[in-house]
Amino acid sequence: MASTAVLPATRYLFFAIEDAGAQGLSPDEFQKQLDSSADFLCKCLSSYLPPSPASKAAVESGSVSYGGQTLKLNESIRKVTVAASARLALDEVQTYALLRRCVDEDKAPLPTTCDDDLVERLTHFYFRERLGLLKCIHALLIHAVEAHDDDDEGEEGGEGGSPFHAPIKACLERLLRDGLEENLAGLLCSHMRGETPARPALSSQTQQQTHLAQLAVASAAAAQDSLDPAAAAQLSRDWAGQALEETQVMLECAFLMYYDQGTKCSAARFAQLANAFEA
Repeated sequence: MASTAVLPATRYLFFAIEDAGAQGLSPDEFQKQLDSSADFLCKCLSSYLPPSPASKAAVESGSVSYGGQTLKLNESIRKVTVAASARLALDEVQTYALLRRCVDEDKAPLPTTCDDDLVERLTHFYFRERLGLLKCIHALLIHAVEAHDDDDEGEEGGEGGSPFHAPIKACLERLLRDGLEENLAGLLCSHMRGETPARPALSSQTQQQTHLAQLAVASAAAAQDSLDPAAAAQLSRDWAGQALEETQVMLECAFLMYYDQGTKCSAARFAQLANAFEA
C-alpha cells in the first residue's frame, strides 16, 4: 500500500507558519505539523519525485493511504493518476495526492479521463504547491529572526514573544542541521543554469525520449502523445514563469540564510553560486 503521508499541503503549511493562531492551531499542533513536514521541506523541490515503476505499481495496486485513511482506487482513477503523472513528470503516488487535493478544493468529482483541462488545472495546482514549499522555508527564516529578537527582549526583562516562535526556531535548526543549505544552493544553481528539475516533457518525440531516458519510465510516452503543439508551447511558457518565481524566492531564502541565520558561506559554496550566476 502506498502512502501520501510525506506530502504536506504546503500552501496551508505556509499559512500556519505565517499565523498559526489565526489558523486555530495550538503550539503543540503547530509543532506536529512542522515536525511531520520537516524532511520534505529540507530537500526543497527535490522532494517532488519523478515517476517510478515502484510508485506506478503502488497506484495500480488500487490501495493508497490518503488523509489518514486507506482508500481504494477504482480502475478509472488509477488510469487517470498514471496518465497525469506522466504529463506532470511527477511521482505517481504524489500525483494522486495532488489530484485529490485539487478536486477537493474545487469541490469537483474525481475525474474519469486525463484530458488537457485536467492537466492544466493540476499543473497550476502543482505550481502553487512547489512555490508554497519555498515560501514555507522563506517564512521560517523570517520568523526565526523575529523569534531571536523576542529571546533578546526576554533576556532584557521584556514579556517575551509568541508561543509559536519556539517551534519555528526548532524546525529551522533541524533543517539547517539536516542539509538545507546544500539542498537550497544546489537547486538555486540548477535554476540559474536553466536546469529546472521535474519539468514535464513537451510533445516532440525527441524531447519525450530524452526526458523518459532520464526518468527511466518508458510508460510515460503514451501519455505525452495527447499534448497538442499549442498546449505544449503554453506549458513551456508556464514552466518558464514558474522557474523564474521559484528562483526569486530561493535567492531571497539564500540571502536570509547567510545574512540572518549566521550560516557560514564557505569559499567552495561561494564559488558554486558565483559560477551559476555567471552562467
